[in-house]
Amino acid sequence: MADDTPGGDGVRRMEFDRISVKNLTFSYGKREVLNGLTFNAHEGEMLGLLGPNGAGKTTLFNCMLGFRNKEFKGDVLICGESVRKTPASVLATRVAYVPQSHSSVFNYSVLDMTLMGASAGMSGFGSPGNNQLESARAALQTIGIAELMHRGFMNISGGERQLVLIARALAQNAKILIMDEPTANLDFGNQIRVMTKIRELAESGYTILISTHNPEHAANYCDRVLALNHGVIAADGKPDGILTEELICSLYNLTLQQLRRNAK
Repeated sequence: MADDTPGGDGVRRMEFDRISVKNLTFSYGKREVLNGLTFNAHEGEMLGLLGPNGAGKTTLFNCMLGFRNKEFKGDVLICGESVRKTPASVLATRVAYVPQSHSSVFNYSVLDMTLMGASAGMSGFGSPGNNQLESARAALQTIGIAELMHRGFMNISGGERQLVLIARALAQNAKILIMDEPTANLDFGNQIRVMTKIRELAESGYTILISTHNPEHAANYCDRVLALNHGVIAADGKPDGILTEELICSLYNLTLQQLRRNAK
């Protein structure tokens, strides 16, 4: 699907829908969690998913990643093909997931952690070879942490571990990245470093869907923001057009006085 809407530089460009969610509805028993979600995301676009706890963000990700593909109504297309019809091994070459945190039972090296991503599309009996090793090393180089490759994953900082998880996703060679609050529990400096790297990936052509509780991250780094509340899309558009005080108060059950006091 192509779209020739104007880009931010005023030049009309063709954009490819790498993600297309159509009338997605999901329930846990009788409790409806998602209701009629419809949106898309283009090549090179960074889409921020903003919403309170319980809004349905994680459930949406699970549907998009094929974990709930027999349970939801509607459809999710990844690179033009329904996740219901896409084998897991093929889906792993198109979309990669970055969790908000990860603890390892074994203190794998940073290179080995990244290599797990490069091996995602392999059969259960296969073992990584030179191609996978090169992909892992290239991913660490892209993220700028190649010097850590021989360090233990549990012996590096929280911010560095989050960058390793992003490198692991890049090693899958998928062009769509789904990230679940990647800056959760990071200090201010590491938040900026991680968000800057993610922004650079979008500018290099990756399609990124990132959930966040921080409206400033959505405003400063995302091309578009999707506000999710009570299982429906409350707003969808450019950050400077939809991130109003009224929307933030509605999403997080705040008064204007509380919001403005916090901003001082």
